[in-house]
Amino acid sequence: KVTNGFRSDWGKDLFAAVRSVVNTGKRQGRSALQAIQMAISGQSLFQPG
Repeated sequence: KVTNGFRSDWGKDLFAAVRSVVNTGKRQGRSALQAIQMAISGQSLFQPG
């Protein structure tokens, strides 16, 4: 067990990527689920303008 850390580099990288998608979605007024679904489907999270 690792306290306050990650056991692997890929785990750290995955966490950072998911957190980035979720936070970007929240800034755009989307739920975490919507943001993740959009990212997986290849849709842009950014609104034009």
